[in-house]
Amino acid sequence: MARCSPFLLHLFLAALIAADTAVGYGTSEQRRSDARQCRMQHISTTRPCCSFKSEGGITELWDENEDQFQCAGVSAMRATIQSESMTLPNYSPSPRLVYIQKGQGLMGISYPGCPETFHSAGGLLQARGRVREGEPEGPASEDPQDSAGSQGRVEDDQAHRYGGEAREGSRDGPNPNGMEEIYCNMRIHQYLDNPREADVYSRQAGRLYSVNMHKLPILRYIGMSAERGNLKSNVLFGPHWTINAHTVVYITRGEGRTQIVSNEGRTLFDENVKMGDVFVIPQYFASMHKVGDNGVEWVAFKTSPVPMRSPIVGHASVFKGCQSG
Repeated sequence: MARCSPFLLHLFLAALIAADTAVGYGTSEQRRSDARQCRMQHISTTRPCCSFKSEGGITELWDENEDQFQCAGVSAMRATIQSESMTLPNYSPSPRLVYIQKGQGLMGISYPGCPETFHSAGGLLQARGRVREGEPEGPASEDPQDSAGSQGRVEDDQAHRYGGEAREGSRDGPNPNGMEEIYCNMRIHQYLDNPREADVYSRQAGRLYSVNMHKLPILRYIGMSAERGNLKSNVLFGPHWTINAHTVVYITRGEGRTQIVSNEGRTLFDENVKMGDVFVIPQYFASMHKVGDNGVEWVAFKTSPVPMRSPIVGHASVFKGCQSG
């Protein structure tokens, strides 16, 4: 990271393991299958295992070899870019899904194979835009930086898709030029903190927001989606499970207690969670959450562009839908 004009950026990255960490597995589908063999005996909250400081900020990494990350095919990283700083241009071999937790900034993205749309002092870019807290973004690969005169910090939550072949594969079809044009001009961000746009709202309990490929079409090419929860104190988020995706959870504020049960009925996680904790809820595993006295907020990344959640209790639950004999 290098110093520049009056900027600030703070980044958190929860990333799906890149292809180069899976050399020897064969095809990308085989790598994904091997990575998602969830034979875990225990799940726990986890914190960064190492950090790297520079003049412009700090980057923290989680241990991608932990069983829960290997199960979901994910790794995690948090980066902080200080005021008057920027990141050097960089890229990832796999797409990223970015969540801006706090603050605002500028991010420039260059898509390989897409024509340049404008010139900047440092080179050519296809997309550049202001990002702010509450916005998950599509593939963010180059030069995230903060806007002039901004105050506070910006946190990025990023998720990298396992394997880097999806972008090229998406261009195959009867009209590749049309697909490339759509891909190169897709909107890359969606605001997730507008109370009027909550997917689920309860005056007593709180709000749930989600963004999938129907709201942000570029997520179709990433194969992921995001969810943000804001629950009030002492609320019980009833048991539920995600049918078609693993879930990477990052607690952004508050505290509570979470329980995760495997599809074999074994309790793998029953702990208090607090701000800064990261943990994985594997596909098909049931979970429930009891919010603490100060409420809780989180952001979750799901490994499907259209995740499906099924409640275990309540009027829309699987048991309610089963007819009694």
